[in-house]
Order: sequence, then C-alpha cells, then structure tokens
Amino acid sequence: MAKMYIKNYLKALALEKEKHACFRECERHFKDKKLFSDLFNKVCYTMERNLTHKENNEKIFSSDYLRKIVRSFKPDVENFTTQRNILDAILCYAKNNYIIESPKIPNLFELKRDKPTLTPSDLIKARVAQRVYDLLQQEVNTPNIHLSLRQKLGRLVLFLYLKEGVQKFNEISKVLSKYSFSYIENSILLSDIEPDNPILRRYILTGTSALFFIQFFSDRKDEKTHRFTSARLLKAANDFLSNMSEDAELKFTISQLRLCRKIYYTLHFSPSEAYFFTGTLASTLLPEECFARILTGRKVIRESAISKLTKPTGITAIRNQLQKGLVTTQHYQSIKDCLNYLKEIYDLLKKIGKPKQTDEQSVHTRDDIINDLDNKLGEKKLQENGCLWLLVSWTRSLLRNGGLGKVKLRSSTIIDYVSTLTIPFFNEFLEHNLFLISGPDW
Repeated sequence: MAKMYIKNYLKALALEKEKHACFRECERHFKDKKLFSDLFNKVCYTMERNLTHKENNEKIFSSDYLRKIVRSFKPDVENFTTQRNILDAILCYAKNNYIIESPKIPNLFELKRDKPTLTPSDLIKARVAQRVYDLLQQEVNTPNIHLSLRQKLGRLVLFLYLKEGVQKFNEISKVLSKYSFSYIENSILLSDIEPDNPILRRYILTGTSALFFIQFFSDRKDEKTHRFTSARLLKAANDFLSNMSEDAELKFTISQLRLCRKIYYTLHFSPSEAYFFTGTLASTLLPEECFARILTGRKVIRESAISKLTKPTGITAIRNQLQKGLVTTQHYQSIKDCLNYLKEIYDLLKKIGKPKQTDEQSVHTRDDIINDLDNKLGEKKLQENGCLWLLVSWTRSLLRNGGLGKVKLRSSTIIDYVSTLTIPFFNEFLEHNLFLISGPDW
C-alpha cells in the first residue's frame, strides 16, 4: 500500500479532478453528476486552501481542520449533506489507499439568528410607542366624532405611517395630494406613488384607515386647499395626540415616530415581517392588472382591452338603445324561432380556427367572429327582441372578454354556457317586454 502525506494527496485531488480514482469511485453513488462534480471540486479546493503548514507533512487530519472545512460548506440542507458525504468519501479513500488517518467528521449545524435591531436606549421608549398604538387601536374600536379637520388629518397621517406602512412623510404628502384611488372589494387601492427614488410604491387601505381617508376628504371639500407639507402633517399628528391624551411625552418629531414604528414592529412581529413592513426588504412591483387580480381573485381586463370595446353589452346596452330611441317596441317571436337564430350564432362560433371559403390559406379568427356578432347586434330584427338580443350580446361578451376566471373561453364552452341558460330564460322573460321591466321586477 502506497504511503503519501496529506499535502501530496490533496494536491493530486485538486490537479487531477475528474481523472482521479477517488472521483470516479464516488461518482457512481450520485445521480446528479454535474452537481457532484461541482461540489467535489469545491470540497477539494477548500481542503487544500485551509491546509496549514503544520499539517503539510502529517499523515492524520486534525479535528480542528475538519471542523473548519465543515463550517465552510453551503448552509442549505441538501448541499450540506452532499458535501459532507464527499468529504467522508475523500477521507475513507485516503485511509484505505494511503494510510492517512482521520477522526470522525464533526456534526456542525450552525443556527443563524437575526441580530437584535433594538438597543437598550430604544427599549426604554417602548412604553411610549405602545401608548401611541393603543390610542390608534382606541380609534379603531370607538372613533372620536368630535375632532377638528386638522385633528382628523393627524389621525389619518398616524394610521398611514404607523399602521399602513407608508414609508416616509413625503410619500404621505403625495398620497394625500394625489387623492386618486379605486375601490377593490372592501379595500381602497391607492394609485402608485413615486418617491424620490425610481421605485414605485403601492398602498392598500383597508377597514378603519379607508374610512378615515374618505371622511377626511369628504369633510375637506368646503375648506381652502393647502399643501400637505411634512411639517404640516407632523403638526397635525401631534395635535391629534395631544387632544387624545394628556401625556406630555406624546409629542414627536418624524425621527421619533419612525423609532416608535421600529420598536413596535420589532417587538410584535418576526424579523422578516418587521423588515418587510418597514420597507427594508424590497419587493417586485406587479403590473396593476395582475395586482388587482391577486386582491380580488377575479380576472381583470387590461386597459388596452377595455378601450377596444366599442359596443356596450347586456342590459346597459339595451337601456342605452332605449334612451336613444333605437328600440321602441318589442315584437314577439316563438321560442322555436329564437332557438333557430341562436343556432346560427353557434355555427358562427364553431368557425373559429377553420379555413375561410374565400381563402383556404386564412382561417376565421376571434376578431372576425366578433365583427360578425357586432353586425348581428345591429340588425333591426334582433333589436326588436330584447331577450334574444341580450343572449347574443352575452355571447359576444364571453367571446371578447372571457369568463369570470379565464381570459379566453373555447367556443364549445361559450355554446354550453348560453344553451344551458336559453330555455329557462326564454320561459321566464320571452313574453315580457324587457324595456318595461324595472329593477325590482328583475
């Protein structure tokens, strides 16, 4: 059996790499050959780099040396285990072929914890921070109805800054100055705010904050317009706190309010949540349509698609036609005639993707069928039958906009939807004039 020192053994591993007998013997036991090759080379490089002058001519690996090697491994469990197995194989090969002894590989698992983000001086102010949040919670439970407009502004500022995660006072100023928001379910989605850096921010106000937001701007209509400067917002916040509490300590600067928020998030949330709420962890800004879909769980039509909808659909379109005087009477048609007409519509839908008769190289597209349906909806014969017109209009809407969950529906799915509803709908409404039915009757 050949004898070799540690230095020469590790140097041979690093130089020969895949050609070394140890590599070939170990490779047979791993499925992912590429991953094994990368990790094997890294382990060999790490072992050679951490070899001290004292161990160069030794014939036994020390425990301290192996502990240092294990600590350098990747922290994720899968790679850590693979690297540890590779190290074990290298040591066994050295012992069996070159009589290089080694102790048992130490089981080192280092649990990394986030460093505390609060100093002792910060913790002294935890009572004051908790007092501020208790006042805000008191407003959630029983809102004060005897506040001045300035105090309502201060209350809104504190909710935006301490509760809703608006990062800076200048962003609050932009939120209030822009005053453009849209309702989504039970929330208010504020428009995108662009702070000093190029990163856009988007805020959702829910529950109490949304009500305070609406109330302030509703009461502010008769007041003179003022700029929402940071100094004015801070003064309003302190005015609200002094009105709600007789505690002289509840008067803050912006940096002190920021510290209150930091203390509260650190004490009440996990480190990752605290970093996220305070804006330390940046997140990717989703497109507006995608963001709205996540909030509502429903399909959201792109603005470009909305602009292409040239014709109104459904009951709204019928009412529009009635107001314009385009439809004045409704002529009765039998259910059989209506079903025959809908059969023609179904035949139109089935043409999607099939070659045209005039040009076999081109096929019928969705836009072609939508244009055909537009022409159908403009026919006087169809406009005189509100029920039939409504079903054809709904068919066009399903083809153009999709359903509640999908942007595009197959023609067979649309036919199934419409045909399932047709008979019950005709039985209930065909004998009535839809243009004379009021909301409660519907």
